[in-house]
Amino acid sequence: LLQTIPSRVLPNVDKRGNPQPGKIYEFEVPASGGGLKTVRIRDDAGGHDFGSGNSQNRGSHFNDEAGNHYDY
Repeated sequence: LLQTIPSRVLPNVDKRGNPQPGKIYEFEVPASGGGLKTVRIRDDAGGHDFGSGNSQNRGSHFNDEAGNHYDY
């Protein structure tokens, strides 16, 4: 049974620990072999701007732990 309400909500930070717009949502989900594991979904509400024409620029999106981006 997947918990659809986060078990914890944290401030969003980048890889260097700097505060960023958005939140980090933690969910407790069943782990293979029993018990629970924590899954983190990051809301990058501010998106990324690496300068004009940079292919890595993107608007607001979610990230999963595998590094996938889900635009919204």
